[in-house]
Amino acid sequence: MRKRKIVFTAAFMSLALGASVYSFSGKSEERAPAAAEKSSWRPPPVGKHLATFHVELKSEADIPEDSSDEVTLVARVLVNQDLQSDFSYSWSLPEGVSVVDGEIADSLANVKSGQVVELKLTVVGFSKEKQKMISLGVKAHAGNEVLGNSAVIVSRAEDTLEAGAPELRRSAEAQLGNETFKRRRK
Repeated sequence: MRKRKIVFTAAFMSLALGASVYSFSGKSEERAPAAAEKSSWRPPPVGKHLATFHVELKSEADIPEDSSDEVTLVARVLVNQDLQSDFSYSWSLPEGVSVVDGEIADSLANVKSGQVVELKLTVVGFSKEKQKMISLGVKAHAGNEVLGNSAVIVSRAEDTLEAGAPELRRSAEAQLGNETFKRRRK
């Protein structure tokens, strides 16, 4: 029994020593200005995992109640392939929404695979008063093909089908009975 304790303790100490040596012996990172550093943001693993671009669109703060208030939209685009042309983007704004700061459309050169492009657009007229949608489309050429992706943000998320889906499920379970509902889904 004593021999097993010694062997177990030695194995555990070897493992702990190996882990600590491994964690402290990594490559030294090159220092660069903050704006030039690669972002650690990675999109959640949903959707098309082999897509050339992953686009996420959010507002910096809550969507305002009043349409005269400004809101800043932030898009993060993860580029998953080397591009053979410039990276292009274009915002689509609904009627009544105007740009305060930022570019509605532009092209960026030398965007590399693994790079996260962050785009900001400040608008007015996008509020919870009325349901509106703003979209961002990104694209680049790969040979004769145009590759792209897009994202949408809505001003009243509570009015979307996704927001109402849990209530619809509860209603269906109440009407059909919990067991009947589960059997039908299989």
